[in-house]
Amino acid sequence: MLSAVSKGIGANLLKVGAKRRRTKAEIDEEKEENRIREEGIQQQLAELEQIKMERDAYKDAAQGNSDASAILNDMIQKGELE
Repeated sequence: MLSAVSKGIGANLLKVGAKRRRTKAEIDEEKEENRIREEGIQQQLAELEQIKMERDAYKDAAQGNSDASAILNDMIQKGELE
């Protein structure tokens, strides 16, 4: 008779680290929270990628401006421009 009592749910809950069963609603709520969190992460990654693309465009423009500035300085030094 002692073995029948020790196999009950109450006995499992008394064990250290035993987890109680979650309801379907709790599982669904957790899945929804995870889905929302994942969507937020994906949105942040997309925004980060957009920012990187803008940064690269600015770097290219800056390099182009630097090259143009160097050409103009050379032309001024040669006396071709005043």
